[in-house]
Amino acid sequence: MILLKLGNEYSFAIYSILQIVVKVCAITSTIAQGTVTEPQFLQVTVNEGQKVTVADLEKAGYTVAFQATKAVFANNDTTSATGELKNNLTGADNFKYKVVVSKDNEKFESALVSVTVLDAQVVIEPTEVKMMENGAAIDKAYATLGQNLSIAITKGKNFAGEVLEADAGFQADKLADTAEFASSQPSVALVSKDGKLNLLKEGTSTITVKVGEKTISFDLVVKAAPAVNTIQETTAKLKSDENKLEVTVMDQHGAEFKLADVAGLTVATQSGKDTVVALPTANALKAENGKLVVNFAKLAEGTDTLVIKNGDKQIGTVAVTVVDVTDKEVDSYKLVPENNAADLTLDIFKADDNKVNLKVQKFVGDVLKGESTDAEAGFSFKSSDDKVATVDAKTGEVTAVAAGKAVISYVEGSVVVGTVEITVENSTPQITDVKLQEGKTAVVVDASKTDTELLADLFDELDVFAGEKKLPVTIDMLASIADSENAIAIAGGKVTIKADAAKDGTIVFTFSDSYGKLSKDFALKVIKSEQPEQPEQPGEGQEQEQQQQQQQQQEQPKQEDQE
Repeated sequence: MILLKLGNEYSFAIYSILQIVVKVCAITSTIAQGTVTEPQFLQVTVNEGQKVTVADLEKAGYTVAFQATKAVFANNDTTSATGELKNNLTGADNFKYKVVVSKDNEKFESALVSVTVLDAQVVIEPTEVKMMENGAAIDKAYATLGQNLSIAITKGKNFAGEVLEADAGFQADKLADTAEFASSQPSVALVSKDGKLNLLKEGTSTITVKVGEKTISFDLVVKAAPAVNTIQETTAKLKSDENKLEVTVMDQHGAEFKLADVAGLTVATQSGKDTVVALPTANALKAENGKLVVNFAKLAEGTDTLVIKNGDKQIGTVAVTVVDVTDKEVDSYKLVPENNAADLTLDIFKADDNKVNLKVQKFVGDVLKGESTDAEAGFSFKSSDDKVATVDAKTGEVTAVAAGKAVISYVEGSVVVGTVEITVENSTPQITDVKLQEGKTAVVVDASKTDTELLADLFDELDVFAGEKKLPVTIDMLASIADSENAIAIAGGKVTIKADAAKDGTIVFTFSDSYGKLSKDFALKVIKSEQPEQPEQPGEGQEQEQQQQQQQQQEQPKQEDQE
């Protein structure tokens, strides 16, 4: 079942239904273990299964109490007025609960319901499977003979109906039961117990994946092994100082063919001349990173066409235009990330995504003449808004400052010759409010606990919100902790306390800039839990005294016997 937060929605219809409550039922049977991002609430229905919220009942004049067999509620108690559960429950915390609804002299109690704490990261129902090759999903809707493929569950629902994802497929320990695989046409494709495919011939087979009683199926289409069929490129514009051209080879199914060698492939100019395109007498073709590379001995300004064959079959032509930009002035500039994998959207507080280095591409017409990673003499980089993003005038390094947009310009003197827009985001949750947890009136600190225990206790005292969303508290959120006696602080990523100095007073939590820089103060109550007294180690004189007492005790019975 899906756990829903008990909200504040209210309607006249609900109000009318709740004027007379004759039956109350506790209906939650499963909850998630561990740290959850959204609060979990126990649920209740009235009368004939009408699901209601605590707010609904209270507006109808009723008082609600959730009672549990263990201290599972957010207030760390066995009773709660809201039914909100605390974080970090485990499988050892399975419990029972009931709901008591009262109004005036009437009281209605539900039966006890058992609640199981389950791992919300375990898949009980597969909802997506993919074919995998070398640990990565293939992007084709078919397989080809000779491929070594396996089936992986990449999406599935947990006990609460939430969809989980695993790009490389879920490991066995993240599945509620052992995955079972079956093929409807074993003569086309066999599938092993661990999901490995054995492709036998062209055709279609339905592959079924089962976890427990839940199944998912897909049609596996098997095609012939790929072969060189054509090339993708039909035109190319080259500079006269370039010495090669990269070409993409396609197979008979319309997919890219990863070229391992150039056996059987040839290239020639359509003109039969070498005045524009001169090919070398040897190694005119080469396979590099799965691509076909055409090498040139020399290029000169003009046009010609490359003709590429596989044996006697022509697999494509490339119309080549060669331009000489050596003595031509740059007429346009373009700003792009220096790293091809980078983008122009930055995130303020993510160390790996709050900067980008720009480089300058220089064009003559639509031909790239060259690139520069730094501003050349007489040029500089400038930002339209330093409050959003700054830029190093020489290196072109852009640094995010605040959410928004800024235009980075490449300037020659005072003339802008190229621009690019930078978008700055802040994906870190911005804390808007901090409250004491339900039922608490002060932050209670046990001065006799270790730093680690103290940290956990402090976090258990607070509810932290980003808008309406409740967040789990972590040490990195806090910039500082201060109290009236300067006894509690953050040092080295830990909460520390001077036990002798700590006293009741006020405690102030200040959250870091990345989380919104909010400060909140609360009443502070300092306690010291009872520490077991250590037995005193006897000194030399004490040992002698103990021995004498033992001797007297041993001699006393003898004297009594003589008497």
